[in-house]
Amino acid sequence: MKDFAFYLGIGFTLLGLAYTAVVLFMRGATFGTERRPYVFNGVALILLGISLLARGLGVGNWLVYILWVVAAYLAIRASREILASRRR
Repeated sequence: MKDFAFYLGIGFTLLGLAYTAVVLFMRGATFGTERRPYVFNGVALILLGISLLARGLGVGNWLVYILWVVAAYLAIRASREILASRRR
């Protein structure tokens, strides 16, 4: 039986894919003119989900930690870009 991280990884990956698809294909003023930071957030969710899938499957911890660092970097960068665009 898979552990909880595996199923949580599936959920985060599907959530990230759905969020990224909405950002890329939804028209309107929801995300403003600059969609790149929101795509970064979606990719961060996908990477987080993949890392949890890997952890649930017993893949080496070093790969999981690298994916966490990349996901955190993308999320922080996206937050900074969103805040900077609102200040203009």
